[in-house]
Amino acid sequence: MRNLLLLLSFGLYFASIAQEIEVQKREAFFLPLFWNVDLESKEEVERVLSGERNPGSMGSAAFNYLYSGYLTNNDSQKDIGISMLEAIDNYPLRKEDGSSIRYFFMDDFRDLNAGEWVSSKANSSIAAAFLLAFEITGDLNHKKKAIKTMNCVLEPSYENGCMILLENDVSWYLEFADVNRDKNNAYYSLNGFMYSLLVLKYFSYVLNDAKYEKAFRLGMRGLVRKGADHYFTDNSWTKDVLRAKTRATPRHAAYTIVLMNSLKLYDKNRFIEKEVQSRKEVFKKGYPAIIDEEGNLFFSLLGGPDLFWQDLFVLQIELYSGGEIVETHLLNSLDTTAREDKHMMFLSRHKNIDSLVFNVKSNERLFEICTIE
Repeated sequence: MRNLLLLLSFGLYFASIAQEIEVQKREAFFLPLFWNVDLESKEEVERVLSGERNPGSMGSAAFNYLYSGYLTNNDSQKDIGISMLEAIDNYPLRKEDGSSIRYFFMDDFRDLNAGEWVSSKANSSIAAAFLLAFEITGDLNHKKKAIKTMNCVLEPSYENGCMILLENDVSWYLEFADVNRDKNNAYYSLNGFMYSLLVLKYFSYVLNDAKYEKAFRLGMRGLVRKGADHYFTDNSWTKDVLRAKTRATPRHAAYTIVLMNSLKLYDKNRFIEKEVQSRKEVFKKGYPAIIDEEGNLFFSLLGGPDLFWQDLFVLQIELYSGGEIVETHLLNSLDTTAREDKHMMFLSRHKNIDSLVFNVKSNERLFEICTIE
């Protein structure tokens, strides 16, 4: 009996150590929020729970609630996230077969027909939410759904998956995918693709399955192959969707930098570092700071329809003088001033400002978007 009690004691001791190691492992992996969700908005929760959102928005919301609840040990947020996963299970165009779960979109997108296209971004965010739910609860059903949902991302587009081969051992995971997509007519949406890469790394990290690491590596080769193409020919601004004729919205352009910096945590690829610096320079040119004749400091908004401070991120500006921060502002809380030539935002009357640093906050981390000196 005494030996049995000793064995039980040792078992509980080692189990507690294993649990502590597992918690440390989970905390070590970082995924940026894919579009911030107002975690205090009851209306947003109801829209997701009622199925009024598309699968991408539902997956993002579920993950954001689960991740925030996990980081802050907020059981209420975790419960909301689990409830959102139940709503996702009841999504009308959820299709499950022996190996995969697909979430077809109910709306047309350009030449993709409603009910016929899926998204690497949507399936990745839903898969990440289910995998995180498995980590939080230990429920193996969540793990099974996570794997089957991620399988859709890895399956070829002609099988209603999201993957296309650019060439042997070079992949791209399509945010807009149907059975007719191939490397010649794909839209090559950059942010959705990079988010899928991060989720693949997350799966590799948690499940220790070589197939996810291999898929991540093949996708990184695709990023090197296609990522530098997402600029206008004069380098005046960037694109999120390669085939689009319009510029990326400021939030998409900023989020590209967030995603690339997140990828840098797990892959020391020189291409990513080069792209981050290049995109910061584009931002710097597109959003100049101006001092008027009275010495007031203004920040250019580039104008509508997607004004910078109205984006979904909490953008933080740090004002430096003499190498020290003298003021900090959140752009979405500042007043605007109309000028004849462009939309401007008033920043400061502080004299001798040396530089402005623009940051995006995601999951309690600040990512530098650009510095204006």
